[in-house]
Amino acid sequence: MGKFDGVLLMTDLDGTLFYKGDVSRENCEAIRYFQSEGGLFSVASGRAPDWLPRWRERFVPNTWSATYNGAILCDAEGK
Repeated sequence: MGKFDGVLLMTDLDGTLFYKGDVSRENCEAIRYFQSEGGLFSVASGRAPDWLPRWRERFVPNTWSATYNGAILCDAEGK
């Protein structure tokens, strides 16, 4: 049992998680820590689903993400 079991954290990207087109090292570490303690991390964005795998080196959502402003729910592979 982790300290974040049952907690879902969902974030927007542009201007929220992304700053000047990048995600800080500190935010990536915080996401991985949150997930290691049982938290579910996801994103909600107007972007297309195919952008998700591009960030695999930095962060990986571990539950469904909302893309195209909620029109499509997809996994971490954008499928």
